Amino acid sequence: MVGCCSQPQVSVKLTSIATSLIAVIALAAGCLDPSATADEGQELAEVTPVSEGGRTVAIHTSGCGAANDGFGTGVLIDDQMILTAAHVVASSMSVTVDGRDGLLDGAPGTVVAMDRAADLALISIVGDVSASSPSRWVRSTGAVDIGRAKPADVVTIALDGDLLSASVVERSLLRTAEVRGTAPVERVGYRLDVETDTGDSGAGVYLMSPGEDNVRLVGLVFANSADVVNTSWAVAGSEIEMFLAEVESAMARSYQCDEAISRLVLVE
Repeated sequence: MVGCCSQPQVSVKLTSIATSLIAVIALAAGCLDPSATADEGQELAEVTPVSEGGRTVAIHTSGCGAANDGFGTGVLIDDQMILTAAHVVASSMSVTVDGRDGLLDGAPGTVVAMDRAADLALISIVGDVSASSPSRWVRSTGAVDIGRAKPADVVTIALDGDLLSASVVERSLLRTAEVRGTAPVERVGYRLDVETDTGDSGAGVYLMSPGEDNVRLVGLVFANSADVVNTSWAVAGSEIEMFLAEVESAMARSYQCDEAISRLVLVE
């Protein structure tokens, strides 16, 4: 069987101003397992605007071809669109999403954009969101603000039902392989001093800058380290900005499951 249950390990070369090293990472998506939980030891002591916005959603997928069913996390970037890691949905036949406190209860979604180099994907919620979510919750989200972080910044990772505090260790150029492929790619990312868990891929990394009232999305979790404790990686906000700009300027896209290779392919 092919799927995220096996925690595939990827060799990644990290290049920053200070360091250059080879690291082994595990993609932090998972197969359906109700016992999987986030690291409770890193929970924030108080509620922050991150949780008040209700942007975090749980994503469940049925497997394409030989792929397993899986799950991950996503960020509601406006009232209809969810940003997540591409590897969460790249091998999916179908997608459903759940919001906080049972909101969006099993709402169907469809993948409308995917960048396998940056490990980013966009899911559109199918149908009328207001039919499955209280209007107060829909109005509270609005469009997300994208920002950037720098080393030593303290950020918040909004998981499904938990909040983790972490520091940005470094901003790096990661050299790896494209999602569900072998072609070499590069992406800008952050190394964070926190351990994430199975199913945390796609979780938003947020920063509130001094003197500002709004919280900015500065990254998206895509992996944790398989050989270094308390180490996770996130796609940088600059990559998210470029991805969303490309999506906005492109024609509508459609993807379908190719069972022969167990992943989504773009319908030309």
